[in-house]
Amino acid sequence: MAIIFNVGDWVEFRRGCSLTLSICPEVESIEETQRFLAQAKHIISPDQPTAILTNFNTELGLFVKQTKWSDMPKEEYQELEFLTTTLIELGKFYNDLENASLISGIMRGFGWRKAYGTHKEHCGIYTPSGIQNEEDYLRWKELLVRLPKVESIISKRFQKLAPGLFKKSVNKMKSAKLPSFASLEFDQASPMPFASNLTATWNEFSNESHIDNDVSPISYGGWCGITEDSGMLASRLRGFDIQHGQFFLPGISTVVDFSAVDGWTDVFWNSNLLYHQTVQSSRPANSPFTRFAFSVQITKPLFDGCQAILGKSGIKFGGFNERDARVKSLIFPSCE
Repeated sequence: MAIIFNVGDWVEFRRGCSLTLSICPEVESIEETQRFLAQAKHIISPDQPTAILTNFNTELGLFVKQTKWSDMPKEEYQELEFLTTTLIELGKFYNDLENASLISGIMRGFGWRKAYGTHKEHCGIYTPSGIQNEEDYLRWKELLVRLPKVESIISKRFQKLAPGLFKKSVNKMKSAKLPSFASLEFDQASPMPFASNLTATWNEFSNESHIDNDVSPISYGGWCGITEDSGMLASRLRGFDIQHGQFFLPGISTVVDFSAVDGWTDVFWNSNLLYHQTVQSSRPANSPFTRFAFSVQITKPLFDGCQAILGKSGIKFGGFNERDARVKSLIFPSCE
């Protein structure tokens, strides 16, 4: 594994001192952005896993592992395709997340969020919005119950690549008794919960450089090419033709190039302290493909809200049963 040391960078950044960020130009021109990224200090190579240590080499800033489709065991490939197809189809039943850094593309969320006066709930799962008929309703329910398997797939990868960080995430979740993003009801806790939320992006997603405000010890995500309509994994052999769309961390002048490998990219990054963004990608006209990504996190509003009610009773939560009843009242009003 390649280890890159950035002595002191993170300390200066955390203290708000004189560290100069390499801000990516806010332009529509993909060519200008690519010329800028070519000058980055670190462009991650796919030939071996790479870690960047920060804060005087005491903490992990970034870890990247890229795997070719041709080197991936069949079972692993099938698991990832289950993940992408489930999230793409399930995501079509939800609205885009509100995100100030979003520039383009689609961003959908799954899991639990702190409620803000809605139906007097303390917190609840995301409410579907794209269910138009009985067929949609039944398919939404079928896909929603797949989330525990999605959780298992991500959990296995997370534990294998970063067991210490996985344990920290589990302990953080359990300290506030948070439900997993795959838990359909608040009291149906996963035995090893590691994230309260999962986000998925596609359709030429890009965003501005930003830092997050989560309580996760680390953010973990995966990137790959897919066929947009189905979510099926896409390789260059099958015609995958999306270019650019790199992941850029300006504070450490580092680029993760997903096009460097015809396969899957796992990334861990300290999203609360390192600025990061996905730049614009290039998609040929009429291309059926897009680049997919997911990430998991423990959100601060939910964590703080659940800590505040530890030991209390009579709290209202908006789990699957509540969402199901609300959807059925709209699709089958005569049944009320």
